Amino acid sequence: MNVNVRSVIALTRLAVPYLEKTKGNIVNISSIAALRTSPLTPYYSVAKCALDSYTKNAAVIYGSNGIRVNAINPGTVDTDIWKRSDDPRVASFCDKLIKETIVDRMGKPKEIARVIAFLASDEAAFITGSCWLIDGGAMVTPSYFGQS
Repeated sequence: MNVNVRSVIALTRLAVPYLEKTKGNIVNISSIAALRTSPLTPYYSVAKCALDSYTKNAAVIYGSNGIRVNAINPGTVDTDIWKRSDDPRVASFCDKLIKETIVDRMGKPKEIARVIAFLASDEAAFITGSCWLIDGGAMVTPSYFGQS
């Protein structure tokens, strides 16, 4: 909760005066874990649910000040966190997650960054209070996170 929610709230409060002047916006980084059960990481899932809720509430709170607030909910992304673990259960879990996406692969950091850049741009000026799912179709497969 400290890393995934409280830090975002504190940083948002600190950034608001600058964002009001510049008509800036916020893109929070949530997770697909906020949207489905995650038996291996239930507390992470709860924290990301809280972040999604905060994102929507912050959009309402700060919207009248010209600040847009959105989030992205990535699925499995090919980052170093998967490579750092020497625990075979992590590799097995990762393989399972990949197989249960429609695109049969992890997302690439660049694919996530493009959506963040879009949401932060003027092209997304009418988008606020939303959480964008970027998961390679995982949420529409019933067996993702071990559900069937």
